[in-house]
Amino acid sequence: MKQYRKSLVVFLAFIIVFELLVILVGDLARPSWSHWSDEWHFQNTIKRFGNEISLYNLKHYEEMSTPLPFLIYALWGRLVGFDLFHLRMFSVIVALLTYVIFHRLLYVYLKDGLKAFWGAAFLAAQPYMIGLSIFVFTDMMAILLLLVTLYAHVKRKALLFGVFMALAILSRQYLAFLTLAAGIYYAVEFAHSRGKQSIRMLLACVISAIPFALLALWWGGPTPANTLQLRYLDYGFVYHAFALSLYICLIVIYLFPLILVSLRRLYTDYRILVAALVGSAYYFIFPVQPTQPTINVDIATVGLFHRLLKATLGGEMLIHSVFYVCFLLAMPVVIHLLVDCYLRLRRRILDRQFYLDLAIISFFFVMPFSYLSWEKYFMPAVPLFVLRAAMAQWQTTGSAEDN
Repeated sequence: MKQYRKSLVVFLAFIIVFELLVILVGDLARPSWSHWSDEWHFQNTIKRFGNEISLYNLKHYEEMSTPLPFLIYALWGRLVGFDLFHLRMFSVIVALLTYVIFHRLLYVYLKDGLKAFWGAAFLAAQPYMIGLSIFVFTDMMAILLLLVTLYAHVKRKALLFGVFMALAILSRQYLAFLTLAAGIYYAVEFAHSRGKQSIRMLLACVISAIPFALLALWWGGPTPANTLQLRYLDYGFVYHAFALSLYICLIVIYLFPLILVSLRRLYTDYRILVAALVGSAYYFIFPVQPTQPTINVDIATVGLFHRLLKATLGGEMLIHSVFYVCFLLAMPVVIHLLVDCYLRLRRRILDRQFYLDLAIISFFFVMPFSYLSWEKYFMPAVPLFVLRAAMAQWQTTGSAEDN
């Protein structure tokens, strides 16, 4: 624990200075009318719940995501005020908690203070995470709850796991990908071991979905009964093949430093390289493109990187060339994950790496069903990739130890 405390103190000093710089550059105290992106309607929803937390508001609030972050922001607003400055201060608090918990989770996985520091710092330095840490968005709280859920999985705390998994889904519906991965993991584990602990964790997975299921019954669908549902829901629960292309590309775009330190493990097996080249043909069939709801509101990009390419390259052919190269470079990562997951399953190596493999694969399975594909939605997968890469087991498994 001495090594952990030393690493934590250094990380706390770093993250506090880092967030102070972000606050200064981001101008946290900018005028209340100066919203950033979707802040304006998030603020309106928070004010709505701040005025009255009722069944009617819970059913008809004008958002597509689940209500827990809005309710918590509303309680904070009742204490300190609903202006953007005070709401953004709460975002900073949530971000700091998220990074500290991720540092702790890394240390539990790796028992290495230096890796825990750099892994958590890497998450904090992600462009979208910087914005989520100071502006009024609901994503950071969802990521925080996801990390606590992962911690509960590592510690095999069934009650903690079930409660925080339920809260995570009540923050963002698509975080159910973690429930799917956990359900598969504990079902396989029980099939092999018949252990009581596996049953408890599997029951926790099932129970964690009940609050959202009840909410969906109340709504009459997976989102609140509002005008946005009429506008967007036709595009939900339909598999968007081009969204998978986007999220695979983002492995390289947002995790490039991890790719660099894993070059030998990822790009030395010629069989995987050939399979990656063949698999990259998928991009030509389903290239990255905006979803119809974003096109309907005159948004022609899928996030910051796409916007940067539009501004610097201009031509669609050049933009797709860059995305294709990213897709091609990411394919060995995807193949390694699939192969590693299969071999661990076949050899009954049901360790932490196997669970992370399942979680990442589940993410790629679930996300293309969303009505929106957006770079920001890749952020919940970033800590999973950081953990998996830090465990240095990208290579095909021969024998594995539970770290």
